[in-house]
Amino acid sequence: MSFIVLGIAIYLSVCQRKAEKGIKERCTAITSGKIDHTERSGFFNGIKLKRRGFRISCWPSFTFTFHTIYRYHAKDKDYQGIDARMPIACLKAGNPGDSVKIFYNPRDGREFYCPNEDKNVKYGWWILAGLIVLAIAVVRGVLYFYCRGYALR
Repeated sequence: MSFIVLGIAIYLSVCQRKAEKGIKERCTAITSGKIDHTERSGFFNGIKLKRRGFRISCWPSFTFTFHTIYRYHAKDKDYQGIDARMPIACLKAGNPGDSVKIFYNPRDGREFYCPNEDKNVKYGWWILAGLIVLAIAVVRGVLYFYCRGYALR
């Protein structure tokens, strides 16, 4: 199972690098911006039903958001957004109010990237894969001790 998760992380990393290369080719104009705030939150989406044949199971659904919100001025307009190269920002790109360099698309000012997010792009999928592998290991360890009769009674 761990090898499958690592394989998926490698695949996503390769896809991410291709997408990042495309964004960097399109975003050639430079402006300065500020970090507006960092959003780190989780949302409960309710109970989702899954159906497999005649079996129906219910699972809670959560959405977690971890990203930095940037404000910048480009093409005579003010913009606000997140660096879309990595959907989850595990590492801090700066503090709210910090000035940052923003590269934006001269044709569409909404598309941009911030070099401060490079470390999230580089290490993000590996951090996520490591957390998933760790969670799998914890679950397997709990199941192992439970099946062996070491469970607390």
